[in-house]
Amino acid sequence: MIFRWRADGTLVDFKPAKDLQTLVPANIFIGQKAQDILPSAFAEEILSANQQALDTGEIQVLEYQLLIQDALCHFEARIVFCT
Repeated sequence: MIFRWRADGTLVDFKPAKDLQTLVPANIFIGQKAQDILPSAFAEEILSANQQALDTGEIQVLEYQLLIQDALCHFEARIVFCT
């Protein structure tokens, strides 16, 4: 999956993987802030990693877990500064 965020934490784009069925249509989240659509602790991690990528220009790797349909799922995100 690819998520594209603005520096202020607003989601501007989402591209799901070809074989991934999302739980809800992604377009309902476009234009919303990370802190409004993600669990608060996770939103803080994403925003912090985004800021670190902006400040350093270096790829940030973030491992996280989310509870999805009563199952704890493990993910890894690579956060990259793009212009």
